[in-house]
Amino acid sequence: MDNALVKGWLIGAMELDVMNLFIPLPMPKAIWDAVSQTYFEGAYRSVKEIDEEQVYIFLAGLDDIHDRIRSDTLRTEPFPNLESAFVTVQSEEQCRNSMLDHNSSFHVAMAAKNYGSSLTQNRVSSFPRSSGS
Repeated sequence: MDNALVKGWLIGAMELDVMNLFIPLPMPKAIWDAVSQTYFEGAYRSVKEIDEEQVYIFLAGLDDIHDRIRSDTLRTEPFPNLESAFVTVQSEEQCRNSMLDHNSSFHVAMAAKNYGSSLTQNRVSSFPRSSGS
């Protein structure tokens, strides 16, 4: 592909004040590298800072029951992105709910067993006893 054509595409996509900064560069690769260095590296830091801020906001919005996972996530190195923080909290919540479901199932089973025992005792005591035995 012709360098002049690619340079024209790059320069043509820019606003006039930005174009004046890069038009003196001779090759499209030089323009691309200069634009990348000028805009994208600064944008990367901003995106990283924004992502960290979103993690803080997400963790701050959690209920107090998640204090331990919140503090563990904040101490994680390297600092997690929002998706990683969410997956960590979600996994912990699933484990906690699983434990609660297991405990409630146990309590329901015990209640049913106790209820069944009391019914059996009530039935036995409600039958008239024969006085001849």
